[in-house]
Amino acid sequence: MRVEVRAPLAGSVWSHVASIGQRVEVGAVLLILEVMKCEVPIESSQEGTLTWIRSCGETIEADDVVAMIDV
Repeated sequence: MRVEVRAPLAGSVWSHVASIGQRVEVGAVLLILEVMKCEVPIESSQEGTLTWIRSCGETIEADDVVAMIDV
């Protein structure tokens, strides 16, 4: 099963903390969003393998999918 990780706010992808193929735990930080000059960590809601993540610099809207995890 594939789980979508969604952005809580609009902003841009500032940096990656996790890498594609990496095994992540619940609560692990996947990426950092820049939102109004603040850094907002986006965490995994599921344990599994990170299979997709947005590119750094991409602008996203609230509720956009920013990563996918295979559980």
